[in-house]
Amino acid sequence: MAESFNNDFCLVPTGQGTGMRVRGISLRDALSDNLVTTLKSERAVQGVLIFSGNNDLTEAEQLRFTRAFGQTCGHPLPGIGGKNPVQDSNQQVFYLTNAL
Repeated sequence: MAESFNNDFCLVPTGQGTGMRVRGISLRDALSDNLVTTLKSERAVQGVLIFSGNNDLTEAEQLRFTRAFGQTCGHPLPGIGGKNPVQDSNQQVFYLTNAL
């Protein structure tokens, strides 16, 4: 499957049978309604969207991005994953790491 382009970003197949890598979007910026609609459609078709290169988001930026796709909630199993490393953090942001 070839890359598909729409305005300033592109979608690249993962090569794993499902999912697309999303390139050219900064998650630090508010997304337009048209872009969110496009991403929701792609997620529905592809199952998974991977946003690479956006791993330094603040909690506020993370929440703004995720809320563009719908309502957020805390982790369904509180206490799973250990203590949140950020003091006074928002309980709707779940930290996952493979660092020991």
